Amino acid sequence: MESYQPDPGAVAAIKSIQPETTITVALATWCSDSKQHVPRLLKALDAAGNRRLQIKLIGIAREFREPVEPIKRFNIVHVPTVIVERNGVEIGRIVENPTSKTMEEDLAAILNGARNSGKHQ
Repeated sequence: MESYQPDPGAVAAIKSIQPETTITVALATWCSDSKQHVPRLLKALDAAGNRRLQIKLIGIAREFREPVEPIKRFNIVHVPTVIVERNGVEIGRIVENPTSKTMEEDLAAILNGARNSGKHQ
């Protein structure tokens, strides 16, 4: 993780976002995709340093049994799932793996108005 360098263009795009936005990341310590993608995404978000973005992390138990409320509310069936909301309305999500090279590129696209549903929906 120390050597990972987030995509500079995506970091700049994330940094420039003006609207208040909530980014909920559902992850699991038992999931290889979560282990690969989530730390890198968090490093990119940290590098962007945008205080208008509220980041929430949710740990998901095996077999998706807990926590029940967010699993049902967000219809989480794969991890990681990144849900992006403005004013309580989902504007996009990334599911399991990015469709571009990195999670931060997918996130920047969603934050800038492109809908993204990742691998699964």
